[in-house]
Amino acid sequence: MNAWNLGSVVTMKNMFENAVNFNSAVNGWDVSSVTNFYNMFGGSGLGDQDLNAWVFTSASDMTGMLQYTSFNGNIASWDLSGGANKYGMFKYNSHFNQDINGWSSIGGTKTRMWDVRRPR
Repeated sequence: MNAWNLGSVVTMKNMFENAVNFNSAVNGWDVSSVTNFYNMFGGSGLGDQDLNAWVFTSASDMTGMLQYTSFNGNIASWDLSGGANKYGMFKYNSHFNQDINGWSSIGGTKTRMWDVRRPR
């Protein structure tokens, strides 16, 4: 699975939603062409993988991407300055405690990433 060619993939919406036994290596994926990460791992058993090498140059929607998971992997180098919607990205994920202070200017959306309310 880690060697999948994802060069033409543009959406991973709900791809592993509620796959509670999922914890395959995905750190080698090239996700730079993916635009939609909506709820990609929501409710899955993703675990604590190091996804630091993922590049989000095309991302437009990351809403709920890691919600309802126990994900606590390294993502310190992610550059999320492209303006993708990150609302509720970590909703109901009480395990995540990695340092993301170095993330490129994501503005006020950083605090909304843990929000459980829908934006108005």
